[in-house]
Amino acid sequence: MERTKELVNGESFPLFGRNYRLQLMPSTDAKQDGCATQNGHLVINANAKIRENIENWYCRELEIKIREIISRYSAILKVIPGDLRISKRGHSWGSCSKNGNLSFNWRLAMAPVSVIEYAVVHELCHLKTPDHSKCYWSLLKSVLPDYERQRSWLREKGEGLFWLFN
Repeated sequence: MERTKELVNGESFPLFGRNYRLQLMPSTDAKQDGCATQNGHLVINANAKIRENIENWYCRELEIKIREIISRYSAILKVIPGDLRISKRGHSWGSCSKNGNLSFNWRLAMAPVSVIEYAVVHELCHLKTPDHSKCYWSLLKSVLPDYERQRSWLREKGEGLFWLFN
């Protein structure tokens, strides 16, 4: 089991299955926020709100990745999703509202891309079948034949993403 991440130089932060080492850069400007990835490092102003910047970085990166996945799979499923929201609350990986709005937990960004893909397609399938009936699982399998492997990853390792970065 992994330990909770520390906000110190050299700490490793996963993004889409790849680890980035935290590099805190000294700056006289405490207002200079944001993160950047450079040569395998996650570079942040050492005087900024480090945790908040990392969470926001995960949210931004996840939204970009999810929009790519939605674009690809909404065409395959012939569905038109509503708004996309990246949430910092709750313990569910994703949800689909009655209006077709999709919401995903920011911690998904720490998972491999194939797992994120599963979570997104799972919710997109709810636009056609709102329940978890046999029809629903058949639809999901027709789009992602190996979805059970990604679902298992979330069940086995997903909870660790919640305490990984408290």
